[in-house]
Amino acid sequence: MRYLIPALLLLLGCRSMDHNRAVLYKTITISKNNYVYERSDRRSNRIEVLKEGEYVAVIAAPGNRWLQIISPSGRIGWVESRDLLSRSDFEEWQKLAKSVEKMRVQSRAETYVEANLRLRPGRDSTTLIKIPELSEVEIYALAHTVRPGSEATRHQQEQKKQTSKPPPPKPGKPGIMKPKKPEGPSYDTWYLVRTSNGMVGWIYSGLAYLKVPEELALVSEGKTIIAWYAISFVKAENGEYKPNYLSIEREPGSNRDFDRVRLLYWNPRRKRLELAYRIQNIQGVLPVEVTPLEPGHIGTATFRIRHIKSPGTVVVDDYQINDLKVSLLKSISEPFG
Repeated sequence: MRYLIPALLLLLGCRSMDHNRAVLYKTITISKNNYVYERSDRRSNRIEVLKEGEYVAVIAAPGNRWLQIISPSGRIGWVESRDLLSRSDFEEWQKLAKSVEKMRVQSRAETYVEANLRLRPGRDSTTLIKIPELSEVEIYALAHTVRPGSEATRHQQEQKKQTSKPPPPKPGKPGIMKPKKPEGPSYDTWYLVRTSNGMVGWIYSGLAYLKVPEELALVSEGKTIIAWYAISFVKAENGEYKPNYLSIEREPGSNRDFDRVRLLYWNPRRKRLELAYRIQNIQGVLPVEVTPLEPGHIGTATFRIRHIKSPGTVVVDDYQINDLKVSLLKSISEPFG
């Protein structure tokens, strides 16, 4: 929210230019080009063009498709309501931005292509702005929605099984089985992000890649690494400090934030990361909290994970790491959801 303050102060300053016009509410432009007209008529003169994501103050809402605004430059004009985020959505967005201020950054990513920054997770959610390709974002949380069509497809397959005879067995080598496809619907994963200019919202995970260190990505074992922490360091032969990683991982296409946590240490002799400790088959939920050791320091690092044990209850586990030996310090249950 701290990024909104300069824009809001600017709007308040604009109001002082016209003391007789009370501000009804503030919002942002959401179209690529937002034309400001002299009157509520597209045939009237255009007095300004606003870019996407600019803050404006609404001073009149007559109930048709037009809104009268004060632009960031202080001009008063009319814009079509479809070019502005609605009042209720803007207020929801402010609350989302405020909640992110209290969260910890879990990881960072970069967009492959232009991505819609959305108000809520979901393909049909309101789009706030478009994030350009190759934009860096901070990730604070994950959410999962059923992929459109996947639930219907599963239902059709189940009906087909019930009404048709099983096919004859295919010839093949004994003892060799084809891996079964996971049952149930597929899920879309969404990242709650903040952009470099302070915009907060949700983006589809498939449009961004996590900047996982190469040596860690090589030992992912088919999992998606959604967060990682250099939790301690090993001094290599050349005097360089190599990190030991706490790796937070998930099965692609699942509806869990993570299902596995691994401690991977750098083996100086083999010059690669190897497994030191593993927690798996859990329904983990972000955030993960870590207190690491700095390079050259000897001592105890700690981390905290949360995982769902039963509906409405989350278990919070505190661990410590001492010379790659991992110990569970305490485990408590808290209400969840």
